[in-house]
Amino acid sequence: MENQATRCRASSPGSTTAPTDQNVMTLEEAAIFQRCDPITVKRRAKVLNMPYRRIGSLWRFYRPSLAAWMALSEAGNDKAA
Repeated sequence: MENQATRCRASSPGSTTAPTDQNVMTLEEAAIFQRCDPITVKRRAKVLNMPYRRIGSLWRFYRPSLAAWMALSEAGNDKAA
């Protein structure tokens, strides 16, 4: 069965910015990446503008964008989490 991340790839195969399976994370994977609960990830996405995409009921996170957001948060911009 094809997973959701595979179907979310960019249409240009030669693009260097096309997400790969390793770069597109589920809500649970993003929670593990951030070492927190999935509910906390949802709150951060909604309240603190953490980068994410919704595909129907599915939450997807692009690893490089999430890492950059986390770096900015550690610099003092993450007041509510």
